[in-house]
Amino acid sequence: MAISKYISQIQPIYLHQAQLSFEIDGKFLTQKECCSCEFYLRHCPRVKPLIHHKRHNSTNSQSEFSRVVSLPEYIPYVSISPSKIVRYNVRVGEDTRDYTQHWLNRGATILEDGTLDISTASKKLTNTQQHHGIVAKKGIAKIGKCIEWLCHLAIPKDALNKKTNSMYQWKVNFVTFTLPSKQYHSDKFIKENCLDHLLIDLHREYNVVNYLWRAESQSNGNIHFHIITDVFLPALEVRHIWNRILDKYDYIDNFEKKHGHRSPNSTDVHAIKKIKNMPSYLTKYCGKSSKGITILQTKFKSFTVPKKIIPFFHKKINKDTRFFRQCHGRLWGCNQYLSKLSKARFKLTQSMANELDEAKQYMSREPLNIDFADIFFIPIKDFTGFYLNEFKSKIDNFIKSILAEPPNLTINTT
Repeated sequence: MAISKYISQIQPIYLHQAQLSFEIDGKFLTQKECCSCEFYLRHCPRVKPLIHHKRHNSTNSQSEFSRVVSLPEYIPYVSISPSKIVRYNVRVGEDTRDYTQHWLNRGATILEDGTLDISTASKKLTNTQQHHGIVAKKGIAKIGKCIEWLCHLAIPKDALNKKTNSMYQWKVNFVTFTLPSKQYHSDKFIKENCLDHLLIDLHREYNVVNYLWRAESQSNGNIHFHIITDVFLPALEVRHIWNRILDKYDYIDNFEKKHGHRSPNSTDVHAIKKIKNMPSYLTKYCGKSSKGITILQTKFKSFTVPKKIIPFFHKKINKDTRFFRQCHGRLWGCNQYLSKLSKARFKLTQSMANELDEAKQYMSREPLNIDFADIFFIPIKDFTGFYLNEFKSKIDNFIKSILAEPPNLTINTT
């Protein structure tokens, strides 16, 4: 780790006065000696960086240094995903930050004895914490990790293309579920009673375990869902299951009144093929927002474009402009296996650090060094070829322990 990373965490005003040294097992090393101890600077939790201010010219100074400030200790960790290894440091020790003002802003009170009572604090999210129907950057990153693991666990399968009468290979498919008539239930109700029921039925009928779902609104105001799975799903049978669920809440009856039949085309199933970087493609698709103008609503209600607001968007509106309402509740979710696998991280040992340093000479792409982490673009499938034996052992045992747990398909819609 660069010396400047430690210095940057101290008051910048003293940079021109500071001299950096390290204490390792009670011995002080100078800056030159530290440069030869790369592993200690980057990995060892026993390293204690110290900032020593230079001695003042004043004759009253009794010691060589007038002030000593200690920096927090860090423990090295690695995060493993199917496409890369991320090395970073985790701060150890208790969180000493003061959250008093944070709780006071949320409605907490201070008792007579001076303690903070957070039982009166509001649990409602502030306006800046609400998603307004848009997936945040951090959420998109989480979606990307889950899709990476979904594609990694998926087994290649062969299927017949009826149009060309030829075989093709695929790993995951993409299914869209829509409402055949106007939505009059809340988004939360649809997720709890329709989407949750659908996932349970898909698990029972086709053994769908790994999946990721994404909720969006259409220009007609209805909510619809995209589901990515690694199991073959017959299009007509899946449509029958979805329509049977919707029939309980009169969506099929309302469709029949308008169109005269009870078999709406409410699903779209197609395999994803001929895409080089499939996780990146799916992440970009699931993380996108609707192309148009989003109308914010405090709660779900019948969606119509308010005529009063159209003059405010006169510069953006044209013939092809579409209006969308925001989705309420969760915008995406996945099964527990993908959620836990996306959080795979381990303490970096000396042997693991040595393996990672030796693997650099075999890498075709240079590691990416960012502010607080180093990224090594080594896929899990290449761990053996890069002689990352301990990494492979740890991630294999981690995957086995996760997949050994019974599946839980109940979704959280809040």
